[in-house]
Amino acid sequence: MRTPHHWIYGIILIIAGLVFRSLSYGIFTIVFGAGLFVSDLKDFLTFKFYGADDVKEKKFWSID
Repeated sequence: MRTPHHWIYGIILIIAGLVFRSLSYGIFTIVFGAGLFVSDLKDFLTFKFYGADDVKEKKFWSID
């Protein structure tokens, strides 16, 4: 099953947070959306929308 990358969910949450920014959970939604967006920034920069990442070798937090 092809699912969207995290950066798409991050953008959606940031927009929803901006709509509800006057409420306390609006700010939390913006921060959580920004975290999702930044965690998948590489896929955003290459405009990957669907599918799994191409992982050749699994690394712990990209540390050799």
